[in-house]
Amino acid sequence: MSLMHHTLDNVWTIRGELELTSPLHIGAGERGMIGLDAGVLKWPDGRPVIPGSSLKGVLRSFLETVAQNDALHTLISPNRPKACIVTDEPCGRRWRNKEQRDQWRKNRSEELYRTRDLAELAEEQKARIEQELAEEIYRSLCPVCRLFGNQLFAGKLSIPDLVPEGGDPTDWYDVRDGVGIDRDTRTAKSSIKYDFELVNPGVVFPLTIRAVNLEKDEQGWLLLAVEALRRGADPGGKRPGAWGRPGTGHWRISRVLSSDPKAVLSHYLGRDQEEDYELIVDQTMQSFMPTGR
Repeated sequence: MSLMHHTLDNVWTIRGELELTSPLHIGAGERGMIGLDAGVLKWPDGRPVIPGSSLKGVLRSFLETVAQNDALHTLISPNRPKACIVTDEPCGRRWRNKEQRDQWRKNRSEELYRTRDLAELAEEQKARIEQELAEEIYRSLCPVCRLFGNQLFAGKLSIPDLVPEGGDPTDWYDVRDGVGIDRDTRTAKSSIKYDFELVNPGVVFPLTIRAVNLEKDEQGWLLLAVEALRRGADPGGKRPGAWGRPGTGHWRISRVLSSDPKAVLSHYLGRDQEEDYELIVDQTMQSFMPTGR
């Protein structure tokens, strides 16, 4: 049975720190209170915020790109649909049509219960058909959509917003000037000057990534993306490569299996047993390598 959301099979939690190594701007989308043209997104108490959704977008974009490599896809996700570009050719397209889904339900009802009228079915019979339809949709999804979700499936990955836990607020921010650019001449446009706020290098953001019901290939893709982030993937701000150096901070990982009820209880009480992150990365990625390599 596929590892969807109807039951708990496993929980992976990765915790670490990301330290800015160059200035970062994630805009608040409105003019600042002190007259800034482009202020930084902030927590109510004034701390800078990196939205978890922004990091999810970074990780997804990275995987959508690297998973186009046929050899890598075959190595990690053999017999799975190839990774799609969700904004271009999303996977599972046939299931986005309600008529297609309804037709499948009727066909399956006829196969199982010799009627195409779903109203004639008992509740448990309807539930079986819905479960089988969910399985069909899930199997049609690429690894990236299974991890991050799409219009048909809620993703398995969650990242809370990142905010610094300490430090002097006066050391967090800097303000710089910018100029508008003429799109035709690609030169500075007169009378279009603005200022924007930046989060300074050295600010440390604690990070938590939680994933549920990961299948083996999804474990590999997740760790591949997290390692790229640790090693300087562009977080989507004004400067590429703004994230931490390799090994910045102390990284930990916990893995909980539903077969261990004490571990499940400890997880929800916030008492996970943590393991060496880099060791788990090495073991997991090595499991995809052909024997003898």
